[in-house]
Amino acid sequence: MEDDLAARYIAYAKVQEKIGNTKKVINALEKAVELEPIPQTLKILAEAYDNAGQSELAEELRKKATKMLTPTAPSKKADAPRPRQQRKIHQPRKIVM
Repeated sequence: MEDDLAARYIAYAKVQEKIGNTKKVINALEKAVELEPIPQTLKILAEAYDNAGQSELAEELRKKATKMLTPTAPSKKADAPRPRQQRKIHQPRKIVM
């Protein structure tokens, strides 16, 4: 197995899950999280922890994944440009000939 691809470890974990090897599932998913700590991988590992009866670890991972997905509000700076003010639209003058 290629050691630098998290997707390979996730696929391996899915196969082990079908067979029923819980320890191998968790080991493979932990390695995937080491390589690529993204919310999706964390959630898959949390599900595996739930299936293994480790609810506390699963909850921690779900919270971590949620924090990664929740955008942070940008800080208001005094240097930030103001939005452009809209100009009043003037009607053209009527020209009498």
